[in-house]
Amino acid sequence: MNGAFAQRLRARRRRLALTQEELAERAGISSRHLRDLEAGRIGRPQPATLRLLAEALELDGAERDQFWATPTPHPLLLPPDVPGFSGRAAELAELDRATGPVVVTGPAGIGKTALVVRWAHGAVGRLFDEVLYADLRGFHPDAAPADPGEAVRGFLEALGAESSDDAALYRDLVSRRRILVVLDNARNAAQVRPLLPTGSTARAVITSRHRLTDLVATSAAALIALDLPSSDEAVVLLHRRIGQPAPDPDRAASAAVGGAADPDRAASAAGAGAAADPDRAASASAVGAAADPERAAVVELAETCGRLPLALVIVAARARLSGLPLPVLAAQLRWPGGRLEALDEGGIREVFSWSYRALSPAAARLFRLLGLVSGDDIAAPAVAALAGRPLPEARRALAELTAANLIAERAPGRFTWHDLLRAYAGDLATEQEPEEDRRAALTRLLDHYTHNAYHADLLINPTRAALPIALTTPDHADSADHADSAVRADSAVRAARADNAARADNAARADNAARADNAARADNAARADNAARADNAVRAGNAVRAGNADNADHTVRADSSALADNARPLDMRAAIDWLTAERSSLLAALHQAKEEGLDAHAWQLGWALDTFLHDRRDWHEEGAAWAVALSAATTMVNQPAAAHAHRFLAVADARLARFDEARRHMARAVEVSRAADDRAGEAEAIYVLSYLRWLQGDVDGALDDATRARAMFAEVGDPFWAAKAANAVGWYQTARGKLLEAIDAHRAALDLQIDDRPGQVVTLASIGQVHTYLGDPGGAVSWLTRALELARAMPSELLEAQTLAQLGDAYDAAGDDRSARDFWSQAHTMLANAHHPQAADVGRKLDTADPGRREDAADPGRREDAAGPGRREDAAGPGRREDAAGPGRREDAAGPGRREDIAGPGRREDGAGPGCREDATEPGRPDRG
Repeated sequence: MNGAFAQRLRARRRRLALTQEELAERAGISSRHLRDLEAGRIGRPQPATLRLLAEALELDGAERDQFWATPTPHPLLLPPDVPGFSGRAAELAELDRATGPVVVTGPAGIGKTALVVRWAHGAVGRLFDEVLYADLRGFHPDAAPADPGEAVRGFLEALGAESSDDAALYRDLVSRRRILVVLDNARNAAQVRPLLPTGSTARAVITSRHRLTDLVATSAAALIALDLPSSDEAVVLLHRRIGQPAPDPDRAASAAVGGAADPDRAASAAGAGAAADPDRAASASAVGAAADPERAAVVELAETCGRLPLALVIVAARARLSGLPLPVLAAQLRWPGGRLEALDEGGIREVFSWSYRALSPAAARLFRLLGLVSGDDIAAPAVAALAGRPLPEARRALAELTAANLIAERAPGRFTWHDLLRAYAGDLATEQEPEEDRRAALTRLLDHYTHNAYHADLLINPTRAALPIALTTPDHADSADHADSAVRADSAVRAARADNAARADNAARADNAARADNAARADNAARADNAARADNAVRAGNAVRAGNADNADHTVRADSSALADNARPLDMRAAIDWLTAERSSLLAALHQAKEEGLDAHAWQLGWALDTFLHDRRDWHEEGAAWAVALSAATTMVNQPAAAHAHRFLAVADARLARFDEARRHMARAVEVSRAADDRAGEAEAIYVLSYLRWLQGDVDGALDDATRARAMFAEVGDPFWAAKAANAVGWYQTARGKLLEAIDAHRAALDLQIDDRPGQVVTLASIGQVHTYLGDPGGAVSWLTRALELARAMPSELLEAQTLAQLGDAYDAAGDDRSARDFWSQAHTMLANAHHPQAADVGRKLDTADPGRREDAADPGRREDAAGPGRREDAAGPGRREDAAGPGRREDAAGPGRREDIAGPGRREDGAGPGCREDATEPGRPDRG
């Protein structure tokens, strides 16, 4: 749910002078549920809840319509309906009658998913308001079965809740809904059981090649075992997929006596007549076949394919594309070795080969290469990289494969294929592609994923240090044309990371000098105050511009392949959208790279995915990725890379409160770095250790480690990391209430960051935050405004949005609710347009902002008394005075944003360190790369 609905609900309640408890009682819902609605924590309220609230709030007419129109649509996560579906009338009726979970079982290719998807599409609106769907990958030839927590996270996101693997929250949310949960391709009952919904109006339908008898026994699930379709149903399916009218069994029988089948009646009668009397249908087929050679050919084709729906679909595609008469096609399948056994894998392979032999050489080669891919699906630009061909050529081959029903385009630009077809393509690749060609194709694909993930990471984590294992430029002949041409722009991207700010270089140099210039600081404070009002228009313009760009580019970005058509992510939203669309493919590629001995790619992919997984709080997956990277580094005998992986694994474990494991990884990181005589790596381990101590609530220990790391980085002459460690010292000093010492540390960091523009933004903003805690809002706004200007000059969308949010915090601390909301709104617009997870955190600030605060609150920096008693006129700039601590400062002050639970695993929802943002600037977070 968006913030507008929460605000409207809250405003209407207050207009009626109702407390939350009174409104909850009127509406017949719990007070906690109402609080969650007003705070925006429930993404999509049920229609019944909306009706109750509308009645309790006495809404009618246009106001009621507006209230109803605000929430986002309910999830309908179904794959597209299956074209040409026929038969299965009894099974469809059984699904309708079921009142509890249903297991639909049968062999591969029998049509389990097609049946359930067809029924689910017809049940929406009739039996259910919402549908959740997950492919559990129970029998994927390469990928591991999906973890139930992965499905829970996807379901919670679809339901508008915060992503987590909290199965209890998921069950609670679905228990009161008219909702269908489709769990496709399940491996076993243990995988399914945590995903079963509760409540009388929620139902689950599971498909599996196994019968899941223990689920049937323990959860009272109904079992629908699919058999092969009848001969007549198979004939109807073939006719429909070929594009011909299906024959009517009744008319077919009479045709043998004296009439031809009526094609207009055929479609409607085929299902009913055949289902009602299979024996009559079979005899009708035989009689009709004797009277009509085309009919006889279709019957023969159906039987030769063993009536297996998957094989029937492929044969129908061949018939449609070739244009050959059906008797000729049937004769081709009668050739030696061409007849299929009903469910024999070799027989199905022959059907596949029949379709495969009709492909053009380019499409046939691509089909073979697709057998090397381990992910669930693949985007068109990745296919181009795999094949080493230009993207338009790859798209033509993909279109040919799709038309032949050898692959399916499940979403625009994304392709998938059946498990049996995947195995068949893999066999062909092994048989027909030389080992060196297979290796080269897989390397091209991994290059594509690694380079694009790396460039995306630069945009979502601009403060991160360089990749330790440098990327190499692909050397295949077609790299100039295909989608991974972004590699050639690597130097330009690096420039964009730090030096694209050249157009503002003079201003940046002047900015360095301004640190020591009190007059300049005073001017900045005044300018910041004016800009805080006047620049709102500029920022609003930027937001409008971003919104217009969003609208104009929406169609392109909706295509998951949009990023890589030429192919590097161009902005933060493109980066996040691409990483989101490719998440499962990237993780599969990471594992495949390790298994195939491409260890450098495995390590680089683990590194490049870290920020994305961390920002989504997917720490289980983050740790799993780094475990693969550690194994790769060990194989390469690359000790610095291994130490790096140990450090990141320690952080992932600490995030999950597994501190014993985290300490073991840190001890190993130090040991490996010392063995390699890597003093800088050892210093980074100490730096990361400070963060782990902070997570456990040991702020003093964290400060000691950060101070040690700072000295070690200075000793080895690494100003980049010495500055990061100095900032960590500042953050921990702030957490201890030592605000003046914190400013000293941050200013020392700034002096080291001459060539680190992203680092300068972080440090300037950190100093601004400390001034907020000193009771000096004018100084806070001055420093934060300088950070904002530099972020815009770089440019960095993420740092700009985060600094806007911090300016909102500064105004909020000063009591200026209007300005706080202005800056938060601008930050939220940028982050939401980019689909960044931090948008939710800023949105919560907007939802919970007190609308009753004075609109005329003192503007920071404008009135001398704005900061309250104790403010000194000269305390407002970057220069401080020993007595600059504002009102209420205490040596033991609770640091920035500190809450009693901040230190341990129960720390703030945003997971950010003291006085820092949620990005890689967290104290001690191992973002060295």
